[in-house]
This record gives sequence, structure tokens and C-alpha cells, in this order.
Amino acid sequence: MLSKIGEYFLKLCSLVGTIVIEIVNLPNKIKRINIRELGREFKKFQNKWEMNKNKDEGEIIVKDIKIMDIKEKEKTVFKLQILSITFVLLSILYIFNYLSLPLYLFLGIATICLIYYILKYQIRVMYPQDYEVYRNFFLSYVGIGIFLVMIADNPLFVLYAPFQYFPSITLILFSIFLVLLMYYVFRIKYYRNYTYGEVVEVGKNTVHVKVDYDIRANVLPDIYIVEKGNFDVKEGEIVKLKVEGGRLSVKGNKPTKIIGKI
Repeated sequence: MLSKIGEYFLKLCSLVGTIVIEIVNLPNKIKRINIRELGREFKKFQNKWEMNKNKDEGEIIVKDIKIMDIKEKEKTVFKLQILSITFVLLSILYIFNYLSLPLYLFLGIATICLIYYILKYQIRVMYPQDYEVYRNFFLSYVGIGIFLVMIADNPLFVLYAPFQYFPSITLILFSIFLVLLMYYVFRIKYYRNYTYGEVVEVGKNTVHVKVDYDIRANVLPDIYIVEKGNFDVKEGEIVKLKVEGGRLSVKGNKPTKIIGKI
């Protein structure tokens, strides 16, 4: 029951964030600048993505993984994380009257525009098969920030809160609860126990593989040593890897062995 409620809440937050982004309607200049930077990469991925969109999820893998450097992907996801948390913090500062309404709107819209920019023109190119997952995850933070602003002035929220005489503590705890709930529901809905990597060195029984950041498998970007098993692999090949660890592991899960070739 709790997971169902949480799932509906996640969808609501994502919907609110999407609506706000559509209202913002980024200027055409931003689009032109981004097309110049990422146009070539997007065209290369677009054809393969369209060809594979009706296939099984495990087959929707872009083999030209080397086009985007692993560090670039890591930095892009990190920027999204910072921007998403920043929007929630801006909303809390506005609620506590540390920011005026015009300043909050200016900073909030600017943050949303940056999130939208990175999602649509970078994440969509880097992770075409999981674009919707990344979009829903980071837009949920936008939805949480807006939701907090909407309920902060509601007297019923303070009246029935555990800390009636300390509304600021109540709001902060409630914000943390919403973020954790969103994270928990996201892991339940989108988690998978496998990821993909590129073979960089082949040994007798083990293989070194380069793995990108995988939000669904909760794997951090790095070079991992995994069991080779019965697979005959070569350097440069893309392989499917089994992941071990918990859904909510803070340190991230680790690939352990090869379970398939792409």
C-alpha cells in the first residue's frame, strides 16, 4: 500500500515538474547553441534509438559508448543532482522568507531551465535508452520544491504536524521525508540488477570493464574487475554485467560477472 501511494506521489511530482518546464518555454537561442554543440552526436544516436525502440529493454543499447567520455557523463549527472537539490533548497529559503518572491522566481526558473537543458540535450544523447528514467527522477525534485511552497502556508499542515510549535523543523523534516520517499519509490519502480560495460582488458578468469553511471542499477562510473565466466570476450566489446548490492545502497552497487554479450 505504501509503495503504491509513493508511486502515485512520484508520478505527481514528475507531472508538476514537466508542466512547469513546458510553461517556461526556453528561448530559441538556447536551442540553437545546444544544437551546435551536440547536433552531430545526437544524429548518430537518433537513428539507432529509433531502430531499437520497439525491442526488448536489454537490446536497447547504444554500442558507440566511447563517443561520450565516462568523466563527461559523470559530471553531467553530478550537475543535475546539484541543480535539483538547489531548487528544493531555494523553495525552502523562500518559505522561510530568506528570498523575496521575484528573486525566488528568477532563481527557480533559471534552475529549471538548466535542468531542462541538460536533460533534453545532454542526458537524452548520453542515455537514450534510459532518458525517461533520468527525466522522471530529476523532475521529481522540481515537483517536491513546488509542492513545499504550495503547502507551507496551509494552516492545516502546521496544525497537524508533529512539531506544532516549531514549524521550521517540521518543514525541514517533511522535505527530507519527501526526498527519501521519492528515492525509495524510484528504486522500487526502476531498479534492475544488471548493467552494461566496455571491456578494456581481458585476463584468464577475470575482465576489466569500464562502466558508466547507471541510475537504474545504482552503479557508479569506474573500471571494475568482474568474472569472465564462459564468455569469450575481446577488448572494446560491450557486455552485460550482473550487479550485486541493495536497492538503496548509498555507496553504489558493483558489477560482479559477465552474463551476456551485446
